Amino acid sequence: MNKSLIAALCAAILLTCGSLHATAIYDSTPWASAGVDPIAYSGPLYSSFSTVGFAGQLTSVGLILQGVNTSMGSITVDLFEDSGSNSVGAHLANIGSIEDSSFADSELLALVVLTAGETPLLAPDTRYWLGLTGNNTSGRWSYTTDSTGAPVAGEFYVTQGSTGATVYANSGYGAYQMSLDVVAPEPSAGFLAGPALALLALLRRRRL
Repeated sequence: MNKSLIAALCAAILLTCGSLHATAIYDSTPWASAGVDPIAYSGPLYSSFSTVGFAGQLTSVGLILQGVNTSMGSITVDLFEDSGSNSVGAHLANIGSIEDSSFADSELLALVVLTAGETPLLAPDTRYWLGLTGNNTSGRWSYTTDSTGAPVAGEFYVTQGSTGATVYANSGYGAYQMSLDVVAPEPSAGFLAGPALALLALLRRRRL
């Protein structure tokens, strides 16, 4: 096998090493809505999710929301730690915001997808919380009583309300409808990176 072909193969392996794949670590969006909670009145609203066996960068958040598109309000979406007792902990990052004017119809539930910016890497086997806060918003977060999606049943949600935070189990009441994707490097690609770099180094030494 000639040197140029070996170099090409090594380059292909290294490109593969940088490839990423998205994993859905939570998804309650496919199921029928059982109702909505108003973010301005009942909120802030929070929903937990866990990285069971996964770690990586949070890349997208899907939310099923309802609202009146003529309102001048907005919804802020943030990421929080878990306090260690199935409740909301310290603030980690802002994910983004949604303007009420983006709602297509006050009668239809729309899936809104946010692309994560500088969100921190999520640790494996760790619980986190997604929080929605409303600023003069008409937005309402849809919930479902079906908890059979990617690990939904073992998680929790919180309604802040006027009387303080109350924690509920998704399996007991109704999970807020959201989906979260995490992206991590392909493990097999990482395994190939070492041999590829060694081959490239050998080729360079033979040229010198």
